[in-house]
Amino acid sequence: MRVLFHTFGCKVNQYDSESLANLLRERGHEVVQDLAAADVVVVNTCTVTKEGERKARQWIRQIAQKYRDKKLVVTGCYAQTNPEELASLPGIALVTGVKDREALVDWVDKLDGRPEPAVEVSLWSEQERLQWHPADFPFRTRAFLKIEDGCSANCSYCKVPQARGPVRSLAPDKLRSEFARLLAKGHREIVLAGIHLGCYGQDLGTDLTEAVEVADGFAGDYRFRLSSVEPTDFTPALLEALKHAAHLCPHLHIPLQSGSRTVLRRMGRDYSPEQYGELLTALRSAIPGLAVTTDVIVGFPGETEEEFQETMTFVAAQAFSGVHVFPFSRREGTAAYYLPEQIPRQVKQDRSRRLIRLAEELGQAFLQQFPGRTIRVLVEEHPAARVSEGFSEHYLRTRLTGEYPVGSFVLGRVTGVAEGMLLATPVT
Repeated sequence: MRVLFHTFGCKVNQYDSESLANLLRERGHEVVQDLAAADVVVVNTCTVTKEGERKARQWIRQIAQKYRDKKLVVTGCYAQTNPEELASLPGIALVTGVKDREALVDWVDKLDGRPEPAVEVSLWSEQERLQWHPADFPFRTRAFLKIEDGCSANCSYCKVPQARGPVRSLAPDKLRSEFARLLAKGHREIVLAGIHLGCYGQDLGTDLTEAVEVADGFAGDYRFRLSSVEPTDFTPALLEALKHAAHLCPHLHIPLQSGSRTVLRRMGRDYSPEQYGELLTALRSAIPGLAVTTDVIVGFPGETEEEFQETMTFVAAQAFSGVHVFPFSRREGTAAYYLPEQIPRQVKQDRSRRLIRLAEELGQAFLQQFPGRTIRVLVEEHPAARVSEGFSEHYLRTRLTGEYPVGSFVLGRVTGVAEGMLLATPVT
């Protein structure tokens, strides 16, 4: 069978799609990129926001209407938490969640026997172990390596623990061998990914510090990143490991969610804005030139204009290189769903626009630090003749004059900034 994957959501979802594709190839199926050529379409869904769920439903309906001959299989976090809702959509052949999602591989194997439409979603237990399969990224210079899954936090707005189950980790020896395998396949940048990455190893008697040391322990010319680390997960040992990691990119994604102490308390976030700011100061002292990106939710229940202004003021003071802004999404089954003083949609939209404008100003200010500096770019594509594009170590998109092999590192001197990216000429 010919199978196509369409993935919504985070880096872990992207990894999961690639690992499932590997399992299907091992069973003799072909993974294709052309929708028209596919017999089976696997939709890997996200449940972080209502908007993410709506986009998944919309895409499924469009495919079901346009390609009535396709078998549609839905998996992922949305499928784990709301399987019957997805099963009611037209054209659905199978819904399987995050847990035991390998059922879809068995189902594809049985297609010749015309399997009946089915919902196969199991519930999580506290004794889970990581269901892990290797993933390949044949079309990318950057590879993701899922080393952790699940979340045991209790943020009042989040459905992810329901979808992903408890924390499960990849053993350090397996992390080491898989990292080596990806390097041997030619990937020059590897992203350590997880749902709650900072909790890596708590089920195995280790921690993220060891994962960083493993990732940094190879010879050769490569770099690695961490996908996202919560502010409360930076231990002194982790800070030291990051400080001395020779292959670590000077970029960290650290979710903030709000710059208001009272809103953070209602969110169930166990830190204050002051503690977050102190963390950034320590990190920037340890890693000179560090780029920090973050997530912020606006319009959380009860958020007053004064509290929103606290967030604006705090974000402006932190000199983020990028801010992902999310209007609060009311998720049934979470504590925040039942909170009083839900913020009107128009107010959330207005606050989002204001914070996005600030984020754009901060991003531009960060870019303006680079003209005249030398950066190292991993080439990913050639958008035009005699032009190369890729990302710098600070995770800044960069356009280089000249065509260089995809997957090569090129030193470039930054000459300017345009359209949200750096412009550079190679240093010979």
